[in-house]
Amino acid sequence: MCGVKGVVLDASILLKAGDDENGSPSLRADAVYVLRKLRYSNIFTGISYGLDLSAPKVRLLQESARLYSYNCFVFRPSAIDNFVSEVSLEWGDNTGSYMHVVSSYKDEEIAQMISSGWLITVLRSPGKASDVEYSTGTENPSKIFINKLEELPLIICHLNKKWFVEGFHQASFTSLPLHFQASWSPCDVLLVE
Repeated sequence: MCGVKGVVLDASILLKAGDDENGSPSLRADAVYVLRKLRYSNIFTGISYGLDLSAPKVRLLQESARLYSYNCFVFRPSAIDNFVSEVSLEWGDNTGSYMHVVSSYKDEEIAQMISSGWLITVLRSPGKASDVEYSTGTENPSKIFINKLEELPLIICHLNKKWFVEGFHQASFTSLPLHFQASWSPCDVLLVE
């Protein structure tokens, strides 16, 4: 298992279900919280949306990406390999894992993304049963379920710290200085209020 190097947030978890009183789309409050948390984390972050999304919603997502200095990616379930290649080219080397965060309403996309080798994080939709539960003891989960979007920074921290500890134990202790101190990690930024 590798640490989480990049996170792609799907439009289905960022946008409110309905438009506001003016007919304009808006972001969910918990989505704004997560976007702010990821901004200074040193974790690549992007926003994905499908071709079927309306122009005002696409504009809102692109403006949000620009505001937080994120990338925007067009996601087509029929072209998973192209999506994975586009993200890899944009973000560079593949020394870590990429995570795609989607709503559980996107069953078709979830099933196809699992074969990509990415870690899929599914935001449970109210009233929709989950087929697999995430356990922190799972060695190599390909799908993680969360109940609230606010749980995402904690999940990323858990996975990155687990990766760091596993790597630390594999290192030769004879090569470490007596006063070993790890530098700050992206988790430090994600967990600060």
